Amino acid sequence: MRGLSDHCPLVLAADEEDWGPRPSRMLKCWRDVPGYKVFVREKWNSFQFDGWGGFVLKEKLKGIKTALKEWHTAHTRNLPSRIEALKVQLAALD
Repeated sequence: MRGLSDHCPLVLAADEEDWGPRPSRMLKCWRDVPGYKVFVREKWNSFQFDGWGGFVLKEKLKGIKTALKEWHTAHTRNLPSRIEALKVQLAALD
């Protein structure tokens, strides 16, 4: 009986898969940044597309994704130097 096994080997493939573009990402901490909600609302309302509802929604989401990437880059630019400046201000208060 020792030669028999009830295990079935599995063959796994590790080929590279192309799942398309990365989905958009919204970080919860962005909601706390002053002006975020107004920015999103104004951008959303500024997009005008004609077509059926699904198409309009897809195009608006695409536009918001691009706008949020730019907004995120603008708000995180020079972040380390801004943090250091705030640390200096805090140290001056002590």
